[in-house]
Amino acid sequence: MDDSGNGSRKILDRDSSTRVIGVMSGKGGVGKSTVAVNLAAAMKDQAKEVAILDADIYGFSIPTLMGASREELKPGRTEGVVVPPAPFGISCVSLGMFVEEGTPVIWRGPMLDGVLQQFLGDIDWGEPEVLVIDLPPGTGDVLLSLAQRLPRMEVVLVTTPHPAAQAIAGLAGAAVKKLKLPLRGVVENMSRFTCDSGEQHFLFGRGGGASLAAQFGVPLLASIPFVPFDAVDGTCAPPLAFSDPGSEAAGTYRDLASKLLEVGRPRVYHPGLALK
Repeated sequence: MDDSGNGSRKILDRDSSTRVIGVMSGKGGVGKSTVAVNLAAAMKDQAKEVAILDADIYGFSIPTLMGASREELKPGRTEGVVVPPAPFGISCVSLGMFVEEGTPVIWRGPMLDGVLQQFLGDIDWGEPEVLVIDLPPGTGDVLLSLAQRLPRMEVVLVTTPHPAAQAIAGLAGAAVKKLKLPLRGVVENMSRFTCDSGEQHFLFGRGGGASLAAQFGVPLLASIPFVPFDAVDGTCAPPLAFSDPGSEAAGTYRDLASKLLEVGRPRVYHPGLALK
C-alpha cells in the first residue's frame, strides 16, 4: 500500500515523535479503560495533542466512556483515508465504531494483529504528542503484537488494592518486563471511597498498589478514589477533566498526567521481542 502523505504511518516509524503509553491490567474489572480515558483527558487538559486507541478488541468500552454520542464518534474520510473522530479534542479509534451496536467480536489471533495494523498504520492520526492505548486485560496476542510494532510503548499497570487483583497484575507486569517494554509505574484504582460525611472507606483493602510498585521497583504513580458511575439514559458522563474538573479524582488524574509527561520519552535498545 502506498503510504506517501499518510500521516498515520508516523506513529509506527521508529523515529516518530509520538509518545505511546499503554494502560494495562492483569484482569478485567479494575477500571483500566476508565483510567486510560481519564489519563488522555487530563493530558489534553494540559494543552497536549492527545489520541487514544482502544486495543481491547473483544471488550471495547472507550466509545462509551468518552461520553459522546454514537454520531459524534463516527469516523470520517479524507481522500479515502479514515480520519478518527475527536470528541473533546481527543482523536479516538475503537473497533466499537466500526461494528453494529451489540455485535460481539469472535476472532482468532491473526485477525487481531491485522486490525491493529490497520488502526496504527492505515488511519490518519496526524502527529499527536501522546497516544494512549487501552490494552486488553491479560498477556495475550494484542500485547505481543503491540510490543513488536511499538517497542517504545511505555506501560502503566493498573490494579485495585485487592490482593487478587494485585497478584494477577503482577503477572502482567512480569510480561511487560520480559518483553523489555518500559514499565513506568503503577496506578491503584478504586483505592478509597469518601462518603458525604467525609469519612473514608477502603472498599477493596489497602496497600495493593504500593506492594505491586515495590515488586517491580517502580513508583506508585497515583491512588485514584472510587468514583460512582455517572450516566444519563445509559450514556456515560464525559471524562472527569471536562465533566467534574474540581473533583478529587480529576485532580489525581492531572497529577498522574503531569508525572508521566515529566518523565520524558524512554530509550529503546531492543530491536524486537525478547521471549527467552
